[in-house]
Amino acid sequence: MAVYSFSQISLYKTCPRKYRYKYIDKIDEPATAWSPDLFLWTVVHSVLETLYKRLNEMQQPTLDDMLTQLDELRAERDENDIVLREWQTKESYYRRATVYITEYRNTYTPFSDVRTMATELMMTFSLDDAEQFKFRGVIDRLDKEWKSLIINDYKTWKSLPPEQKDTYQEQLTLYALWIKQKYGKYAEKIYWKLHYLHFNTLDEWEITEQKLHDVVEKYSAVIQEIEAKRFYHAMWTDDQFPAVENPSCQYCAYQSICPLWTHASMDDEILLGEKTVRSLVDEYAEITKQANELDKQKKMLKEQLLVYAETHNIQKLIGNEYIATVAAQTHYSIVDHDSLLNALKQLGKETELLRVDRFALARVIKDGSVMLWDLAWVSPQESLSLRTKKNKDASM
Repeated sequence: MAVYSFSQISLYKTCPRKYRYKYIDKIDEPATAWSPDLFLWTVVHSVLETLYKRLNEMQQPTLDDMLTQLDELRAERDENDIVLREWQTKESYYRRATVYITEYRNTYTPFSDVRTMATELMMTFSLDDAEQFKFRGVIDRLDKEWKSLIINDYKTWKSLPPEQKDTYQEQLTLYALWIKQKYGKYAEKIYWKLHYLHFNTLDEWEITEQKLHDVVEKYSAVIQEIEAKRFYHAMWTDDQFPAVENPSCQYCAYQSICPLWTHASMDDEILLGEKTVRSLVDEYAEITKQANELDKQKKMLKEQLLVYAETHNIQKLIGNEYIATVAAQTHYSIVDHDSLLNALKQLGKETELLRVDRFALARVIKDGSVMLWDLAWVSPQESLSLRTKKNKDASM
């Protein structure tokens, strides 16, 4: 059984194919230079980690001490390793780090009510009593305040997530399971605190038993889904980890082998007469667009003719070359499935009238809620579709 992390689960939910490449096929990503955001996050975390280590030794670092450490960390980092975009400067990120550290210290001085149990705490824990599922993570700082334990996490983003975005709440809530397993007798209550340093703002919640139970159930289900797909993948069923297009695709190191992006780096081949693959894609898209427009026109004309026929009580509309016949149809919607099924059984008609929705069946097999080996009487049939959209990069 693999050991999972929050970042692994997030990657799987974002793009299962990239998850496969990284964690199942174990294809290494090429080493990349530091981004300025990573530099900012790293140095701020390091300064705050040192702060709480010294506080635990009953020392009180001054602001000058903290800014001196920031200078040293900046000097240690080879500036050539930091890749900047046109609108970015090293000075702006260093200035932000200075402001974050200064405001943080001024806000929480003199730190008299805090006793820090650990900083940058690495942990591995079980999600269930049978220890079937393992999870790992890192807590930026774990504090003890009276009879409560506090999970602290620092964020250096320049934006606040909306209230309904509960991703990071779930992450820190899940970490509370390890705290209960390790330090349960010391914690009457467990809280998590998200420190948004850019806004000098704190988000705090109590982690209740119900919240913890719900999050553990949710992530256990995701891990079970991944494990089931790993099994299928081992049986050479390649479609268990599909590629999903998302905003991070442009930064993905696996573009050269990803089925969504491989063709972008290939030569344009002749496929039909003198037409190349790329020209045929454009031609197909244009024809599809025209067909969609014709479908819209067809629907509009149909509605107009039906309204006219109904208004004048006409069953046949005579054109110059064609005749359109109007026929009434009755459709039935099922209100009570169980009662309908019982009535059909009494009439001996249930087999004749009830049919399984093959599209719904395909969905439940694909998402793993129905296992294929439980449906030996089902024969999978593969088909391909072809959809088009505008290539935004073509005009650049």
